[in-house]
Amino acid sequence: MIKGILFDKDGTLLKFDVLWVEATRQVLPRFLQACGVECNNFLLKSLMTVLGVTKNEIAADGALAWMSYWAMAEVLKEALCRKGFSIKNQCNGSLLESLYREEVLAEHARIEPVTELVPLFQWLKNQGIIVGIATADTWEVTMHCLKILGIAAYFSYIGTSSETVKPKPCTDLFDTFCAGYDLLHAEVAIVGDTPADMQFARNCGAMAVGVLSGPAKKADLEQKADFLLKDVSEIQTYWNCMNSFSEKSEWDKEK
Repeated sequence: MIKGILFDKDGTLLKFDVLWVEATRQVLPRFLQACGVECNNFLLKSLMTVLGVTKNEIAADGALAWMSYWAMAEVLKEALCRKGFSIKNQCNGSLLESLYREEVLAEHARIEPVTELVPLFQWLKNQGIIVGIATADTWEVTMHCLKILGIAAYFSYIGTSSETVKPKPCTDLFDTFCAGYDLLHAEVAIVGDTPADMQFARNCGAMAVGVLSGPAKKADLEQKADFLLKDVSEIQTYWNCMNSFSEKSEWDKEK
């Protein structure tokens, strides 16, 4: 039986492209300036591609779709070094995190839900389900987004990444969630929109629930997910099936 759900944030609860693609376009020139690199349109386009963003799509396995700020900073620095630029030491994850924080907390940031969320979370609360979030973002930005979405009060656990906490698909955030609420691995469903989220679920021994509300296409997730939904609103529709699957998984592990 499912007793807890650990949600991803971007692309799962809020629209990925309208927030993060535009934020990245604003952040990169400032990151380059701090690195002592002159920005131009060609370089900006090249770095967007390095992060997995092109004119027509966002790569579900690209850096922007799932990496922490620290990992993204390393990707950018490596790309710049390959182009022959000399990079200052302060151009690290801390700087990138600060620049994104400023952009996402700004009034113009578009933090929009992928679907109507409050009815789902109220329903989960009524079912007694423990709800958490596991994200590569910071605690401050995560709480800001959840408040804008109107669902912050429904979350018992806020799992965020940092320089010292290993991000998904490592199991650190999941282990803390389970330990804090006395949950067995098979009693938890992980809901996310990227292949990294599905690998996270596999690494954790949890149910993998993929949603098609983010960058990933059906082909990216269908072989990796136990359930593949249009978006999180379909959790209610498939709840009985998900519970039956969970109970079978628990029984199989006990054999």
